[in-house]
Amino acid sequence: VFCLDLPEQIKKNNVFLKPLKKKLIIIEGSIFERSLIKELCNKVDIVFHLAAMLGVQRTEENKLKCLDINIKGTEMVLEAMISSKNLHLIFASSSEVYGEPTTNPVTESIETKGKTVYAVSKLTGEEYIKGFSQIHKNLKYTSS
Repeated sequence: VFCLDLPEQIKKNNVFLKPLKKKLIIIEGSIFERSLIKELCNKVDIVFHLAAMLGVQRTEENKLKCLDINIKGTEMVLEAMISSKNLHLIFASSSEVYGEPTTNPVTESIETKGKTVYAVSKLTGEEYIKGFSQIHKNLKYTSS
Protein backbone atom coordinates (compact mmCIF):
# COMPACT_ATOMS: atom_id res chain seq x y z
CA VAL A 1 0.00 0.00 0.00
CA PHE A 2 1.31 3.41 -0.98
CA CYS A 3 0.39 6.55 0.93
CA LEU A 4 1.10 9.82 -0.88
CA ASP A 5 0.95 12.93 1.23
CA LEU A 6 2.58 16.29 1.77
CA PRO A 7 5.68 16.22 3.99
CA GLU A 8 4.06 18.42 6.66
CA GLN A 9 1.03 16.12 6.83
CA ILE A 10 3.20 13.02 7.14
CA LYS A 11 5.00 14.59 10.11
CA LYS A 12 1.68 15.67 11.65
CA ASN A 13 0.11 12.22 11.25
CA ASN A 14 3.21 10.17 12.03
CA VAL A 15 1.72 8.84 15.27
CA PHE A 16 -1.18 7.32 13.27
CA LEU A 17 1.03 6.02 10.46
CA LYS A 18 3.75 4.47 12.62
CA PRO A 19 1.89 1.21 13.39
CA LEU A 20 1.21 0.72 9.67
CA LYS A 21 4.76 1.27 8.42
CA LYS A 22 5.46 -2.44 7.87
CA LYS A 23 2.61 -2.60 5.35
CA LEU A 24 2.65 0.99 4.15
CA ILE A 25 5.07 2.79 1.85
CA ILE A 26 4.88 6.49 2.62
CA ILE A 27 5.76 8.78 -0.26
CA GLU A 28 6.19 12.51 0.12
CA GLY A 29 4.51 14.34 -2.70
CA SER A 30 1.40 16.00 -4.05
CA ILE A 31 -1.51 15.09 -6.28
CA PHE A 32 -0.22 17.86 -8.54
CA GLU A 33 2.94 15.87 -9.37
CA ARG A 34 1.71 14.37 -12.62
CA SER A 35 4.59 11.93 -13.25
CA LEU A 36 4.58 10.68 -9.65
CA ILE A 37 0.83 10.06 -9.67
CA LYS A 38 1.08 8.26 -13.02
CA GLU A 39 3.96 6.10 -11.76
CA LEU A 40 2.00 5.10 -8.63
CA CYS A 41 -1.17 4.36 -10.63
CA ASN A 42 0.81 1.93 -12.75
CA LYS A 43 1.75 -0.03 -9.60
CA VAL A 44 -1.70 -0.48 -8.06
CA ASP A 45 -5.18 -1.79 -8.84
CA ILE A 46 -7.14 0.58 -6.61
CA VAL A 47 -6.65 4.28 -5.86
CA PHE A 48 -8.16 5.76 -2.70
CA HIS A 49 -8.43 9.48 -3.40
CA LEU A 50 -8.68 11.22 -0.05
CA ALA A 51 -6.74 14.39 -0.88
CA ALA A 52 -8.68 17.57 -0.19
CA MET A 53 -8.53 20.94 1.47
CA LEU A 54 -10.63 20.66 4.63
CA GLY A 55 -12.27 22.87 7.23
CA VAL A 56 -15.30 25.10 6.60
CA GLN A 57 -13.66 28.32 7.77
CA ARG A 58 -10.35 27.53 6.05
CA THR A 59 -11.99 26.67 2.72
CA GLU A 60 -14.34 29.66 2.80
CA GLU A 61 -11.41 32.00 3.49
CA ASN A 62 -9.37 30.41 0.67
CA LYS A 63 -11.98 29.65 -2.00
CA LEU A 64 -9.65 29.51 -5.01
CA LYS A 65 -7.15 27.32 -3.18
CA CYS A 66 -9.97 24.97 -2.15
CA LEU A 67 -11.26 24.75 -5.73
CA ASP A 68 -7.75 24.20 -7.05
CA ILE A 69 -6.89 21.40 -4.64
CA ASN A 70 -10.25 19.65 -4.61
CA ILE A 71 -11.18 19.95 -8.29
CA LYS A 72 -7.92 20.24 -10.20
CA GLY A 73 -6.35 17.69 -7.86
CA THR A 74 -9.10 15.20 -8.66
CA GLU A 75 -8.66 15.89 -12.36
CA MET A 76 -4.90 15.22 -12.05
CA VAL A 77 -5.58 11.88 -10.35
CA LEU A 78 -8.08 10.92 -13.05
CA GLU A 79 -5.70 11.86 -15.85
CA ALA A 80 -3.00 9.69 -14.29
CA MET A 81 -5.39 6.79 -13.88
CA ILE A 82 -6.70 6.65 -17.44
CA SER A 83 -3.35 5.48 -18.79
CA SER A 84 -3.40 2.55 -16.37
CA LYS A 85 -5.32 -0.66 -16.95
CA ASN A 86 -8.47 -1.65 -15.08
CA LEU A 87 -8.15 0.78 -12.23
CA HIS A 88 -10.79 1.41 -9.62
CA LEU A 89 -11.07 4.79 -7.90
CA ILE A 90 -12.50 5.12 -4.40
CA PHE A 91 -13.34 8.82 -4.03
CA ALA A 92 -13.94 10.40 -0.64
CA SER A 93 -16.80 12.79 -1.25
CA SER A 94 -18.72 14.43 1.59
CA SER A 95 -22.16 14.63 3.13
CA GLU A 96 -21.71 18.39 2.69
CA VAL A 97 -22.89 17.96 -0.92
CA TYR A 98 -26.44 17.63 0.47
CA GLY A 99 -26.35 20.92 2.36
CA GLU A 100 -28.98 21.02 5.06
CA PRO A 101 -31.09 17.95 4.23
CA THR A 102 -34.84 18.06 4.75
CA THR A 103 -35.09 14.33 5.46
CA ASN A 104 -33.41 12.03 7.90
CA PRO A 105 -31.67 9.71 7.34
CA VAL A 106 -29.79 11.23 4.41
CA THR A 107 -29.65 8.94 1.40
CA GLU A 108 -27.83 9.32 -1.90
CA SER A 109 -31.15 9.76 -3.69
CA ILE A 110 -31.91 13.16 -2.17
CA GLU A 111 -31.16 16.35 -4.05
CA THR A 112 -27.71 17.87 -3.63
CA LYS A 113 -27.71 21.41 -2.24
CA GLY A 114 -24.11 22.15 -1.40
CA LYS A 115 -23.83 25.65 0.06
CA THR A 116 -20.11 25.94 0.72
CA VAL A 117 -17.17 26.06 -1.65
CA TYR A 118 -16.01 22.76 -0.13
CA ALA A 119 -19.37 21.10 -0.88
CA VAL A 120 -19.37 22.42 -4.44
CA SER A 121 -15.79 21.23 -4.97
CA LYS A 122 -16.66 17.71 -3.79
CA LEU A 123 -19.76 17.57 -5.97
CA THR A 124 -17.70 18.78 -8.93
CA GLY A 125 -15.17 16.02 -8.21
CA GLU A 126 -17.98 13.45 -8.33
CA GLU A 127 -19.13 14.78 -11.70
CA TYR A 128 -15.59 14.80 -13.11
CA ILE A 129 -15.29 11.14 -12.15
CA LYS A 130 -18.61 10.29 -13.83
CA GLY A 131 -17.53 12.18 -16.94
CA PHE A 132 -14.14 10.47 -17.15
CA SER A 133 -15.76 7.05 -16.71
CA GLN A 134 -18.14 7.73 -19.61
CA ILE A 135 -15.19 8.23 -21.94
CA HIS A 136 -12.72 5.79 -20.36
CA LYS A 137 -14.63 2.55 -19.90
CA ASN A 138 -11.77 0.86 -18.01
CA LEU A 139 -12.12 3.42 -15.19
CA LYS A 140 -14.37 2.11 -12.43
CA TYR A 141 -15.27 4.20 -9.41
CA THR A 142 -16.99 4.36 -6.07
CA SER A 143 -17.85 7.66 -4.37
CA SER A 144 -18.42 7.61 -0.68
